[in-house]
Amino acid sequence: MVLSQLKVGECAVIQDLSQIAPLVKYRLLHLGITEGTVVKVTRKMPFGGPLMLVANGQSISIRQKEAAHIQIEIRAHFQEASCFDMQRAASVNIRG
Repeated sequence: MVLSQLKVGECAVIQDLSQIAPLVKYRLLHLGITEGTVVKVTRKMPFGGPLMLVANGQSISIRQKEAAHIQIEIRAHFQEASCFDMQRAASVNIRG
């Protein structure tokens, strides 16, 4: 699944950033958004406009075109957990 497919209010873990443009990847990395980061879609702008996300306690926007190249995973056992709980669990899974 890709980031652009998330619905407003859904959370997911970023799995792969290798398919996006180098400049966009560089920018995301400087914002602390890497593989394993939990993101939540807070708003989708109409007519193919950008996605508004919350990640690492900050709000960012990303074009739908770039979001369509970011692989994500929605983990079933996180369905009822908050995004904060997901971030903690994701970091445990990556390190452990």
